[in-house]
Amino acid sequence: MNAEQRQDVSATVMAMERAALDRWSRGDPLGFVENSAPDVTVFDPYLDRKINNREELGQRYEMLRDKIPNQGYEVVDPQVQEIGAVAILTYIWVIHELDGDKSMNVTAVYRNDAGRWQIAHAHVSLAKG
Repeated sequence: MNAEQRQDVSATVMAMERAALDRWSRGDPLGFVENSAPDVTVFDPYLDRKINNREELGQRYEMLRDKIPNQGYEVVDPQVQEIGAVAILTYIWVIHELDGDKSMNVTAVYRNDAGRWQIAHAHVSLAKG
């Protein structure tokens, strides 16, 4: 894969992630569900167990719909590493809340299924600081 193709994958994955983050910041977390593969797995620091598929993720995020306060955010130090049909996105998600900023470490593993990039696994953790 040449540099231009890698750049296209990086731009595609980042655009998908930012669109989902934009929706989240307006109280609609379902963009992440729509971006996810049917067998997605997710580690969320606010849950006591792993999410094991898109149906579970949809149920969890539907409960959050319209309960997330309108907030600004920043994506800090994003990086996409592509390995064949897999793209690993890492970044720090800084959420601007009324009571102060909160930072989350995010890893999203996208895979290309029949020409469509989907989240296969996501891991979110609270960042120190």
